[in-house]
Amino acid sequence: FGTDFKDGVYWVAADQGIVHLVNEVANAAGIGLDTAIDINRQLADLWQALNGFESVLIVLDNFPENEPLRPWLPPSGAVRVLVTTRRRDLNNYKSVSVDILTTDEGLALLNKGDRSFGEEAKTLVEALGGLPLAVELAGQYLNRRPLVSISELLEEIASRGAMKTLEVFAEKYGDELPSGHEIAVAGTFQVGWDQLTETAKDV
Repeated sequence: FGTDFKDGVYWVAADQGIVHLVNEVANAAGIGLDTAIDINRQLADLWQALNGFESVLIVLDNFPENEPLRPWLPPSGAVRVLVTTRRRDLNNYKSVSVDILTTDEGLALLNKGDRSFGEEAKTLVEALGGLPLAVELAGQYLNRRPLVSISELLEEIASRGAMKTLEVFAEKYGDELPSGHEIAVAGTFQVGWDQLTETAKDV
């Protein structure tokens, strides 16, 4: 729907804080703010300036789980806000719950690349618990390595184990993942990680 917002779609990594929101959107929209004043006042000035535009969308991506949402939102006006989050407690706002992929949906996602996979790829989708990011990463990996088969990738994922960062992820969000799939997701990340140069890993 980006074309519906002719004055801009501003994508903000909300987990980096409200100061990041103010700085990113103000810079991208060319709005000058008085950085000497309190951040809440800067945010109010930002909303006021954006309300002078005709159509703007702010995407607050990966909104923190322990922050109140209200202070992040414009008090009124034409600015639209879309929030992505793992939270389930924002009942006062219109929401759409995104479920894991069905096996057929996962297969369709895998088949969006250069390679075409048949029924054997459903095993991969199931091994990854229908998690869209994991399926997307697996698909990218397979498309970049056309000689790797589904069964070979499954064997590689099973043998890799979990990276430390994904062990933390599994510990924090394990109750939201299908039981037993944390290691498979970690393996997918590990397979891609091992292909990176040291410079890319640093980035």
